[in-house]
Amino acid sequence: VEALRQPLEDAVAPVVEHHEDHVQALHTAQAEGLDVVFVVLNNRGYGILKGLAEGLYPGRGAEVPGLAPTGVDFALLAQAFGVAARRVGTQAELEEALAGLPRGPFLLEVLLDPTPVPVF
Repeated sequence: VEALRQPLEDAVAPVVEHHEDHVQALHTAQAEGLDVVFVVLNNRGYGILKGLAEGLYPGRGAEVPGLAPTGVDFALLAQAFGVAARRVGTQAELEEALAGLPRGPFLLEVLLDPTPVPVF
């Protein structure tokens, strides 16, 4: 939306993984030719929920059903919508990707450490 209101300003849309319900934003960005960067921070699982489950059920958090989703390749998903994308897993790859961002809609998937972070 910000890219439509301020077309001369840079727009970045941070998105956390497994919010596929917002995937239609990729279609809109591509269809409208928006100059926006979607940044997906992907810990390859529900890290915050796993940490919460472990805090609530010490030693049994891994037993909570539904917290082990299969890996989604968000860069590939973006490409299915016609949006250019790149997946990075190192600091060097991230810096290289940020230095060469293309015009138009682009999705940058940043792979994070999948280790759950304790919530409590």
